[in-house]
Amino acid sequence: GRAFSPEAFAAIISDVHRRMQELVGLASPPAERYAALVLLDELIDVEMEEGTTQTTRYANIVRAVLWHSAHVALTDADRAVLACAARALGHITRAGGASFSGADFVDFEARQALEKLRDARSEQP
Repeated sequence: GRAFSPEAFAAIISDVHRRMQELVGLASPPAERYAALVLLDELIDVEMEEGTTQTTRYANIVRAVLWHSAHVALTDADRAVLACAARALGHITRAGGASFSGADFVDFEARQALEKLRDARSEQP
């Protein structure tokens, strides 16, 4: 296979991250958000430089998708995006090591999601 210099690889990954961030925005159609989350899920285990991964960055992207989705009426396509986000979050939890400390990370995210859903319900007439 073709190898890239560390600088070229970093530039490519930076561009991929920028584009992924654009695609998960609420202005993007569900198919683009879904595609970005599938890509994110595939990149979770990729070492970027000397043993580092981007799990924190990816967790923040997934959090944004989950939190924004709590405030809109969901279509079937949106539900597919949320299912993909949940799979990616599970993968991040498994791959994240000590920084995500398993149950604590999942517990925090679950509490945040439930709080957002409660807030959204109380705002509805």
